[in-house]
Amino acid sequence: MEYRTDKSMNELFNAYGGKEKYHDFLAEQHKEVANVFSQNFINIGRILRSHLYVEYFMIKYLEYNDININNMSFHEKINLLKNTAIYSNSLNEALLIINKLRNKTAHSLNYNINNKELQLLINNSIIRKYFYLFEKNDKYNEAIEKYELFSQFIAQELNDACNEKYYLQRKVHLDLLDL
Repeated sequence: MEYRTDKSMNELFNAYGGKEKYHDFLAEQHKEVANVFSQNFINIGRILRSHLYVEYFMIKYLEYNDININNMSFHEKINLLKNTAIYSNSLNEALLIINKLRNKTAHSLNYNINNKELQLLINNSIIRKYFYLFEKNDKYNEAIEKYELFSQFIAQELNDACNEKYYLQRKVHLDLLDL
């Protein structure tokens, strides 16, 4: 008895050079998917989470300044900061780095923060005022931990700036940078 799927199954098997070759192809496809899903998703999540939290505080700050951010990308929100009191080249650079690393993570399954990128974070003037935390705390040994801490500093800057007396705090920070 012939089934209505026999013809299409034969066409499929013939396209792959036979039934065994088709099954071998499927096994390789399944293996690739399994390998992708077995990668270190924790670091991917940590990078994406840090970006999300920084964006949350950037939105909070922009809304605090009555700036409409409907349907804007992260990069567009960074550009909106240029017309606010918190803006500095260092903040702009820091946010661009966070976004760049998030994009690398989102578009490359094997991405891990490397030492060159980590050095960009550490050299940022906003981070330099907190750098002693990196040096004196064994908790921040891995690049991902330093990235998360870096993102937390940026989020803290944005959140602090939602305070009407922030300019006094900022003055102290700028004075610390001159030391």
